[in-house]
Amino acid sequence: MTLMTLFMTINSPENGKLNRKGNPKRAGIDIDNKLSFNKHITTHIFRHTHISFLAKQGIPLEAIQDRVGHSRGSRVTEIYLHITKKTKDQIIPILDTLTQ
Repeated sequence: MTLMTLFMTINSPENGKLNRKGNPKRAGIDIDNKLSFNKHITTHIFRHTHISFLAKQGIPLEAIQDRVGHSRGSRVTEIYLHITKKTKDQIIPILDTLTQ
């Protein structure tokens, strides 16, 4: 199993099914063991990171929404998209160019 399969919607044939027998949470345990994390990493954490990464790369909301199987884009926005410190730090220089 690759890490990318963790980011796909488990029940969506269009986006791919998780090709693993048993409980999907087991994949998180396997990752904990392989990477020696001190904290349990769930598949949801990887999903959240994946969605945030796609948004930060400028992938359109509709494409992200389709990939993760949400019927409403607002759901993706409410749950997964947040402003990071790096993004906040990038805003000021952009706004400063407007006054020059």
